[in-house]
Amino acid sequence: MENRLETKNNNFIDKAIRMFSTGYDSLLFTSEGIENFRKRYNFQPTVEDETKSRELYAAAEIAGITANMVRHTKREIKDYFTVEEAILICRCLNGFSLDRELSIKTKVYIEIEDYLKYTPFREEVCAKELLRKISNLTEFQCFVVVIMVRDFFALEGNKVTDEDVKKIFNIEKESK
Repeated sequence: MENRLETKNNNFIDKAIRMFSTGYDSLLFTSEGIENFRKRYNFQPTVEDETKSRELYAAAEIAGITANMVRHTKREIKDYFTVEEAILICRCLNGFSLDRELSIKTKVYIEIEDYLKYTPFREEVCAKELLRKISNLTEFQCFVVVIMVRDFFALEGNKVTDEDVKKIFNIEKESK
């Protein structure tokens, strides 16, 4: 049984958002999803209402600009995390959903802090160091971390290798 809240709002931006919803009340913000959004939903001015066409086109443009920003930000945070930290972040943010009210950075920090505090983990990761790294990220860099976590869980199969993690989190340095 699905427990989803349905909105009665007919806002066309909300409709555009639902077009690439995962069905779990969160946007399918993966690198591939953002990159291909405009291609998948090639908005041609077929909608009779000019305002509706502009809104849908704007949504596609925003997705394209976001994809570009994500690519550049992933380069910015290259080698910022170790493989072990990246895997732990993925565990901490498993099931993470974006929130329209709360800062992404704040929510990411709280989720990781709670996981580290209340879940017995045995990884070779310094909790304080990981939280320091998260707090030093910008709001958009935290958004990109969430996208990388979703890329991690979007991989086919259930066996993710260290090489997969390195590719997703842009890690080239070897762990200590």
